[in-house]
Amino acid sequence: MYRIALPLALLLVAGCACYEYDLIGPGSLARHVGSAATWFHLDPVNYSLVSYDNRLVMTVENPNDEPVQLLGNRCRIIDPMGGSHPVPDQMIEPGKSIKMIFPPFPNQTQGPMFVIRLDNTTRPAARPTYTFDWNDDLNVSMTLVYFYRDTVVEDHLVFHRRKM
Repeated sequence: MYRIALPLALLLVAGCACYEYDLIGPGSLARHVGSAATWFHLDPVNYSLVSYDNRLVMTVENPNDEPVQLLGNRCRIIDPMGGSHPVPDQMIEPGKSIKMIFPPFPNQTQGPMFVIRLDNTTRPAARPTYTFDWNDDLNVSMTLVYFYRDTVVEDHLVFHRRKM
């Protein structure tokens, strides 16, 4: 009985590392990102942030009555080691959203992946073609570039990961 109880007790006491995030830039939007979603608006989109399964989940919503284009070729994700990663081009239709997860999961599937939409149409799903390690107490910066109503808008965000 002791052979089972001791390892089980050690496992319960040791626990698992849990990570959450802080939005540290721009300073006017600084906030903690935990298990409850936090929202903010930067024209032309709304952002929702939540920490889930040790990853930062960012939802970008288009609250407008016209599409917003995420210009992936002009966006950059700068990982903690200084590596620059591309973002796929994506159209965000009015009232719809896209989701980005950081660090991205490794692409473990082969071939195309499709999303079935409620209007019974399909389109190829945007998948990151990269992944990176995001260790404790390091930052990831993002430049997200949107095209909306004949205007290009850049959002610069900086996130810090910390062990809880």
